[in-house]
Amino acid sequence: MQPKSSFPDFVIIGAPKCGTTTLYSWLKDHPDIFMPEAKEPHYFAQHLSDRYCRVRKLEDYEALFSDKRENQICGEASVLYGFSEESLKQILAHNADTKIIMMLRHPIDMIVSYHGQLLVNLEEDVKSFNQAWALQNDRKAGDKLPSTAKDYSLLQYKEIGSLAKHLQTAQDIIPEHNLKVILLDDMAENPLEIYNDILDFLSVRRDNRVDFGRENEASAVKSQLIERLRRSQNPFAKFIKSILKKLPFAERLNSVNQAKRVQVKINQDVLQETYDCFDSDIKALETFFGKKLKTKYER
Repeated sequence: MQPKSSFPDFVIIGAPKCGTTTLYSWLKDHPDIFMPEAKEPHYFAQHLSDRYCRVRKLEDYEALFSDKRENQICGEASVLYGFSEESLKQILAHNADTKIIMMLRHPIDMIVSYHGQLLVNLEEDVKSFNQAWALQNDRKAGDKLPSTAKDYSLLQYKEIGSLAKHLQTAQDIIPEHNLKVILLDDMAENPLEIYNDILDFLSVRRDNRVDFGRENEASAVKSQLIERLRRSQNPFAKFIKSILKKLPFAERLNSVNQAKRVQVKINQDVLQETYDCFDSDIKALETFFGKKLKTKYER
């Protein structure tokens, strides 16, 4: 049996594309909070491939917090924990007092942005969201899977986008006083209020922060082939990359394949299907937050 540890004191469990990187950056700057430089270790998601689960051993996970000062609390952010009941249970088994922050938004906006992130991650190879949505049943049956995919379950957009279901699972497992649920709409409209509310939840002092910039806004890659080469662990590719890193224009080379993600167009049939699919989730979340969720994809 693994020894128990007090680390971390809190975890941001997702959902992806709901402001988790921005919140991570805000909290990381707080003098009384320590967060590892590497976001998303996913130690409590051992079922995932090495693409996502980047820390396999307990001692390596706890080493992430080794630079913590005596007066600091520790936290981490791994956005796929929120889709796994087992991950949530393991977090609490590691430390029953862990505080959990869950961030949510309109399910359709979330999965469209999430699809774009999977393209960057090489988990997805179909650039059209409309087509990727239509492939879910085939992929569940093991057909038409991307050759670069590592975790096929992440391509099931209906399951990933069922945010009210994932919220309910979290509420069933996590003690109410240790769960904070944030709506991205609120964070965008009232960042100071939300930030201070989270600091109160974590029982750390307010630090009079005034800069509330956004991080990890929607990005894309121009070529998946170039991205595959950039991420390749092939010995020859790694050798070439080690040489390129020494060049004076290396930073420019790293950014040459980056692009800003454009507004995704969903055709009317797919849009209606997504609304039919997530109708109960949208209604449940609107009831939970007591307001209408904002979306770019009104019917």
